[in-house]
Amino acid sequence: MQKQSFSERVINSCCFGASSADEALRLIVKVCCDLTIDRGYGEISVACVHGAVQAGTPVIIGRSEDGSYLHIFFHGEDRVGVKFMRSLDEKYSSGDIEVVVVSIEGPTTCTKKETLELRPWVQMLTFNDVFINVTKHCLVHKHRRMDPEEIASLRSRLGLSEKNQELPKLSSTDPVAKYYRFRKNDIIEISRPTGFYYRQVV
Repeated sequence: MQKQSFSERVINSCCFGASSADEALRLIVKVCCDLTIDRGYGEISVACVHGAVQAGTPVIIGRSEDGSYLHIFFHGEDRVGVKFMRSLDEKYSSGDIEVVVVSIEGPTTCTKKETLELRPWVQMLTFNDVFINVTKHCLVHKHRRMDPEEIASLRSRLGLSEKNQELPKLSSTDPVAKYYRFRKNDIIEISRPTGFYYRQVV
């Protein structure tokens, strides 16, 4: 049996609404570009997907106004193994560059544990996570991470404790939280037609 190409494996994993593998990758790249901009990296360069996958280089590079970077990799294997992650350490371990690795099935159990412990600058996503931009859905309202000064003001206004434990919770595995990469203990402001609502990320 002939081995499926990277594009075929991607479309079989998540992209049931796409008419072709090329369209699926185009949609995924578009969502990843949206994600990059929405995280504050306004200057974007996009490489040839197949060439970047084969070379193990970023498909998308985003640069913010303050000079920080986001690199998004599309991983060619179904799961992200320890070998690939360790290959990134020499270049990225300083933590100056945020890295997103998108794959078909996500990291292996060993990779996930090691990444959580040793690589806080890496986020693991699947192609299913970025096939549709969840923030564009009509039922998803605007989410925004609050800065420390805003949190202090909110704490004073609502009479919250130092750890803001009284606020309702938002899981870090929520699709919107993954899209923006909200982190544990972040305070999120949600804008709805009826007013502003607040959540603590757990």
